[in-house]
Amino acid sequence: MRFNAFMHPRNPYRNKPPDFKQLAIQDSIFRQFSSQDITGKVMIDFHNPCALQALSCALLRQDFGLDVHLPLDRLIPPVPGRLNYILWLEDLLGGALARQVHGIDIGCGASCIFPLLGATKNNWSFLATEADSASAKLAEENVSRNKLADRIAVVAVDGGGAILLDALHDREETYDFCMCNPPFYSSLAEAKAGRGGGGRSLPSAASTGAVCEVVTEGGEVGFVKRIVRESVLLREKVGIYTCMVGKKGSLKEIREELEKQGVRSIMTTEFCQGKTLRWAIAWSFRDWAFPKSLPARTQRPKKGKAKAPIMLSVSRDVVGKTDYSLHSVEAKLRDILTGTHSGV
Repeated sequence: MRFNAFMHPRNPYRNKPPDFKQLAIQDSIFRQFSSQDITGKVMIDFHNPCALQALSCALLRQDFGLDVHLPLDRLIPPVPGRLNYILWLEDLLGGALARQVHGIDIGCGASCIFPLLGATKNNWSFLATEADSASAKLAEENVSRNKLADRIAVVAVDGGGAILLDALHDREETYDFCMCNPPFYSSLAEAKAGRGGGGRSLPSAASTGAVCEVVTEGGEVGFVKRIVRESVLLREKVGIYTCMVGKKGSLKEIREELEKQGVRSIMTTEFCQGKTLRWAIAWSFRDWAFPKSLPARTQRPKKGKAKAPIMLSVSRDVVGKTDYSLHSVEAKLRDILTGTHSGV
């Protein structure tokens, strides 16, 4: 099942998916990985990382004017899905959008996709942290290449230390939000054997990414719980704390941790793109609550268990002992159900 119809209502790709034919005409690199069937439809092989790299780079160039280098040994971000997160943050920030917005991206990755989109689309400023030194260097290069160093500061952090506390301990600024796409898995074995399992929505495209991007102690739940515990110490240093997860069941465990820590202002959402689902959770310590109403979204139909068929047993004494033709039994049952049979 494709979920594009349930994307964020302001996502431009919701009603107008990427036009591969036009992209192939305009982008020579993307054209190398596209093919055309006998009907003239242009397509790519979503199981080919090089094709995914070319697609994301082409969309960032054509739709956002961004020149981004995406190494094949790191995560290749799907642009429409990442944009969903930015749009949700816009909804949560509400009136704050009228002034300069300062955000934090925890683990910006080599692409630095969230800060680049936020800075380009909304003129937001970002502190982008990254524990992998190679990814931090590539992120800095992407920021510099797009002349956004005045709005995005990439900071290399110690992967074995605190997630937010170490990055913020000597900074006087307050931040409107933080965002994070944490590693999903708790071990490399789980990553190899369990992608898409355990309630996680499995992407239909090829999976890329370094071990440090997909594996962390305790998986996504453990990682986000660490952020929750650090947020209790930082409190209003950050206006809204948010995290994206790949497993819907993770929301319940994270919410329980938040409630255990005394947090009451909590909100969740669902991100839809193609055949992939992701979820996100937000919480805050500030006096103001989240917006009471957010832009209306087309709700994805919930899966339900098939209902058992209605069974009706009728004794031979009621139906009769001689005539068991379909027409006769149907007539007898109709009489019984409408209450006209003499035995009812």
